[in-house]
Amino acid sequence: MGADRVTTLTRADLTAGTELDVLLANDPVTTWKSIIVYRDGTSDTTQWLEPAKNYADDVPLVFLAGDRPAIAMFAPGNVATRANAVVEVEDISAIRIEIEKHKRTAIEEVEAGCQPEPKGELPPPPPARRWRGRTFQFNMPVHWDSDLDVDLGQGPLNAKVGTLDENGVEMGDRCHYDLFRMRNRNGRRAVFGKLRSGDLGCVDGIYELTCTGRKLSVLGYYANGTYVGRGILSAVPVK
Repeated sequence: MGADRVTTLTRADLTAGTELDVLLANDPVTTWKSIIVYRDGTSDTTQWLEPAKNYADDVPLVFLAGDRPAIAMFAPGNVATRANAVVEVEDISAIRIEIEKHKRTAIEEVEAGCQPEPKGELPPPPPARRWRGRTFQFNMPVHWDSDLDVDLGQGPLNAKVGTLDENGVEMGDRCHYDLFRMRNRNGRRAVFGKLRSGDLGCVDGIYELTCTGRKLSVLGYYANGTYVGRGILSAVPVK
């Protein structure tokens, strides 16, 4: 089936019988949109939709029916004898499994640098490290021009992953933080900002990071967990 071919089954595979869900161990049946069966010498196809739902208790088996390849759904207790097929197609030449496209989690979106999944065979672009924008601290209230340099990937807890420089718009305070990886919070990537230097209004904080389209949304908290601000940062192009 072109570039998406997984394998070609041999006569020995057919004689022994091959369970499709075992063959595609990295793509569980719950991700299959359909099984499309092509018959030998014809343009006819048979399609079984949502096998995990419509054949939830059955096993998809490819085997020899007489001297020709076949595919059928069997109750688990009938796989060995290949009796009482729920559905069956004989004289087959190929099988295509349509897989549901993986939908990235919020954490995976951040790890990808808020970039859409690549199309075709192109490798994904490296995630941005540098982000700039304005955040709003609503408990004071003040705005901050934020310059964030951060590794958004996975790694050991408490490891240093970047820096954050903030300049107060109204008050003129300047704050400089070292960032350390925390456990994810509220389904978002989280870092702890340890104040390295700054003016009187600068304090340690927690920052949760998530994607808003191609931009990075930052939610700010005091070290005690009090939610105090948020903003949207844009990736800085690499020169």
